This record gives sequence, structure tokens and C-alpha cells, in this order.
Amino acid sequence: MAKRFRALGTLSGLFKVFAWVLLILGILATILVAAVGALQASRGVSDLLMGVPVFNQNYGVLPIFLAAVSVLIGALLIFVWIMALAEGIQLMLAIERNTRETAAYLKGEGQIPEPPAATTWQGDVSTN
Repeated sequence: MAKRFRALGTLSGLFKVFAWVLLILGILATILVAAVGALQASRGVSDLLMGVPVFNQNYGVLPIFLAAVSVLIGALLIFVWIMALAEGIQLMLAIERNTRETAAYLKGEGQIPEPPAATTWQGDVSTN
């Protein structure tokens, strides 16, 4: 059967590529947040933040770690969401194709394929 809805198939593929690119960028952003945060923690509190009550103390490495983990979790959630969207499009396309093939078989327009031969771990089953 001919493929239909080619644009949706292409869109699904683009979503998958986009999801992987965002995941890689999220991992790089996590590394960047951790590196910049560690550098800032080693330097101490800057003059710019000295007047802000919450930020006028050096809290150590824990906020850096929490920020980096938050960025990573956010990137993973976005990755999973976009991949689920792409897989959902593929699922709808598969349902449409299977429904169309079943309708054609029921109308008698197509031939029902033979079921595959049973195999064992020794190879094909032969009749004696």
C-alpha cells in the first residue's frame, strides 16, 4: 500500500531530531551551570550581590548542584515530551495504515499474507 500523510512522517522525524538536539544542549547547559557556579562559589560573593539579603552569603556548592540538577531534569523532561509527541504521530500513522489495510482485505481488494512458518531454536520445523 502507498504511504499517506508523508508530511506527518517527516514532522515526526524532525521532532525526534529536535528532541535529541535539545537534550544535548541541555547536557551542555548543565555542565555550564555547574562550571560557572563552581567558579562563582570559589570567588565568593560579588560586590553586585552584596546588598541583596538572600544572596549576600556564600552558600557553598549545594545551590550549584541543585541548579545543575534542575537544568538536567528540565532538559530530560523536554526530551521525553518531544519524543512522546513524535512517537504519538507515528502511532497514529500506524493505526491509519493498519485500518486501511484491514478495510482493503475485508473488501477483498488485497490478499491476506500467509502467516510466517513456525521456527524453533533448531531452525525451520519440517514435516515428516
